[in-house]
Amino acid sequence: MNLNEANYTVYIIDMGREIQGSRFKIWQRDAWGMLYGGENVEIWEIWISDDKDPSDGVFDGWELVGRYRLVQPSNVIEARNEARNGHEYIFYPENPRFTKPFRYVRYKGIKQVGGGNSGCTSEITIYGTEADGSIIEDPETLTGVVEGWE
Repeated sequence: MNLNEANYTVYIIDMGREIQGSRFKIWQRDAWGMLYGGENVEIWEIWISDDKDPSDGVFDGWELVGRYRLVQPSNVIEARNEARNGHEYIFYPENPRFTKPFRYVRYKGIKQVGGGNSGCTSEITIYGTEADGSIIEDPETLTGVVEGWE
């Protein structure tokens, strides 16, 4: 779900179940030479909640887990490799730990590279565990790398 929250790009992602996150990666859009430019996000926030209806536009009860910034390495090869491998961040950067159990993620694009308030990102991958500590063995549930995508 995409909402316009005070002129910022905001996405609400339903994880489908409660999880606890430890870190995440983002990948930039790489169309037409846009790495570290174009409409790619430079500054964004990640919020979490177990709000049953995040579509109501009321964000009471949402917890900020961090404000993040994309920093381009000065070495061109390092910058390209980091962009291709994904930029990795931890939740609660000031005090790293697992999050409380949550179902919904709010990704809020604050600033795009070069200005503006776009929040384009190609992919977000969240790492963590099931909130109840179990491991899902249901083959219908994606819990790892898709064969051939390694």
